[in-house]
Amino acid sequence: MVKARFSESQQPVKIIENGDMVTVFICLNGVEKTDENAFEESSTSYIEYDYNEFVEEKSLLDMDDLNSNPENYLNYIVNPELDKLKNEKIVESKTLLAEYLSSHPLFSKAKYEEGRYYTVTEEKQRQLTSKMAMYNIYSQQSLSYSLLKWNDVGNICEDWTVEELTKLAMEIDAYVTPLVEKQQAYEKMVQKVSNIEEFNMIGNLVFE
Repeated sequence: MVKARFSESQQPVKIIENGDMVTVFICLNGVEKTDENAFEESSTSYIEYDYNEFVEEKSLLDMDDLNSNPENYLNYIVNPELDKLKNEKIVESKTLLAEYLSSHPLFSKAKYEEGRYYTVTEEKQRQLTSKMAMYNIYSQQSLSYSLLKWNDVGNICEDWTVEELTKLAMEIDAYVTPLVEKQQAYEKMVQKVSNIEEFNMIGNLVFE
């Protein structure tokens, strides 16, 4: 943190985005001051702020926290080694989530009373969303949609009713959302780390 002078009032946080990078300017605790010039019998008024600026990868910053608590970033220093570790940890957490979803299908009775397992990977979720959207498009045109099909693990696609598929979609959402939230919370924790010592204290992300 340094002291910086400005002729006009500054906003606490200013962020300029450039692709994956952000330039951050922080101005806090402004105090109005005046410098007297005895030789010219004049004075200069200004506002002195606690100031910091830095360029960082956007993915390594908790943007909500930055905007809400800029005082926590007055002493923020870009550390390439720490940035590399944080980025690797975040990527690892996303990979762990994807692997967990792939290896832990959802057991559902949406179609069969005895229940079956259904894949809940991100790709499958996108396919299901697309399938439901296409059904709605046909319905809006008062047309029947003969391709409303889905499959359980290990079997081929078969006909589903919109009620069955809607129930499955809701169950998948209820199953996946807490897992995604856990990964996001872990990512935010990593983003807030300010030194190597804090980073080394971070545990592993576990979903069970």
